[in-house]
This record gives sequence, C-alpha cells and structure tokens, in this order.
Amino acid sequence: MPGHGEVSLPGSGAIAGLVERIAPGRPLGDAKRLADVDRLDRQVLPLAQQLDLYFYLHSPQDCRVLEYPHGNYRDGDAVCGDDVAPFDARAATDYADLAAAIERSGVDVERVFRDRGGLYFQLEDFSLQYNYQYVYLPDGAAPPPNRFAVEEWTNVRGDWWFHRDHDD
Repeated sequence: MPGHGEVSLPGSGAIAGLVERIAPGRPLGDAKRLADVDRLDRQVLPLAQQLDLYFYLHSPQDCRVLEYPHGNYRDGDAVCGDDVAPFDARAATDYADLAAAIERSGVDVERVFRDRGGLYFQLEDFSLQYNYQYVYLPDGAAPPPNRFAVEEWTNVRGDWWFHRDHDD
C-alpha cells in the first residue's frame, strides 16, 4: 500500500503456496530470494568452492553428474547420455555431500555450474520459456553482458544475483 509499507491479507501465504503448486516456474518474490540466497551462501557455496566445482547435476531422470578437478563422473539411465563414467569412492562421497547440502538448504537446485565468471545455482522449474538461477559473482563483479534479449539480472544482495535466461 503506497506510503504504508507492505500489506498482508489473511490467507495470502496459503494462496501464494497454492499458486506455486499450480503454476511452478514463475519468478520468485524478493523475500524468498533473500532467504534462498542466505541458505545457499551458508550451506552450499562453501562446499562448491572447496570442491572447485565445474558442474553438478541431479536431474529428475536420476542422472548424476559431477565435474571437478578430481575428475568427471556421470551415471544414470539412457536418457542421461551414453558417456557413463562411474563414480569412484571419493567422487561418490563428494556428490553425496553436495546433494545433502542442497537438500538442507531447502532451495530447489537442480544443477550448479561455472560460467562467465560466476557460480550458477539453477533452479528446478517447469517453464519452457526461461531458466532461473541464483548466481554468485565474486568480488562485486557486474553481471556479464546478456546473450539473449530476454535475459534479466536482479541483484539480491552483495555478490548474489537472480538471473532469468532463455531456456534453449
């Protein structure tokens, strides 16, 4: 309400939750973004940095992928690709630790990857038009130039950004 701050109607939280279940993939509100970034910053980012992670994937098709200096590992059924590289004991432990950190964070992260100077935490969504991700750009770096007209960068806080890009 202009001049009076944010107004919350009784039941609005339940309605917002229902809309999210009916129409997933829509952009997240500011309060949710801040809470998500706080949890990613505390629970997932330190481990991703410690592992010097290049790429992590846990997809709905039960594909598991981990790429980092220790090696590149991939398993799952045929939809995951035919270039299976079995996890060794260390990679299996590192993957499980990262998956557990993501689970504890409560943020629906499907993949984590390095690109254009940042660490991207792509959210699981059902949009056919866009991908949404939180992006950690260290040292106050500005977002990279857009590759598509629909790309949008929103600063959440400090080095953390919310990024919408084209779903190819």
